[in-house]
Amino acid sequence: MTSVKRVHYKLLAVIVLLVSPLAFVLFFLISIIKNPKTRLNKHYTYSYTNGKYYLHHSPYYFYTWTSSEKFYKVREDAISRFKNKHQFKNLYTQTMTLQEIYCKQGLVGMNIDKKYSISSSSYYCVLLNIRNLFKLKVCRLYKRIDETEPLEYQIL
Repeated sequence: MTSVKRVHYKLLAVIVLLVSPLAFVLFFLISIIKNPKTRLNKHYTYSYTNGKYYLHHSPYYFYTWTSSEKFYKVREDAISRFKNKHQFKNLYTQTMTLQEIYCKQGLVGMNIDKKYSISSSSYYCVLLNIRNLFKLKVCRLYKRIDETEPLEYQIL
């Protein structure tokens, strides 16, 4: 019984490693082709789903070299650009890695049921930043993704 579970977990790991990055890249390309007006800057886009605007981290160039300070600066720039475009609209984000930052800002997250899709895109976003590999942050960030549940925050 346990050997069967191990085979299933290994198969699942292979599927996630192969399908998840391809799906993320495909989603990114479709979002550029479908509506290029949703790009806020070279790191962020937004989408309109189920009556809500969502902020997405999807770098224009697949691999980046971004420090934590620059990452947060670019994120704030994207939020301010969205605010300028849509002054009276709410902006939401779904995350597994930035929950501590939002708690410090006083935001309260709502539980969502998209564990697989958000965790797979979070894994891929961590790998997109080559600086994480050189600074050996990947293991710490992956552990944070494994230990947390996805939350949705209203940031505007």
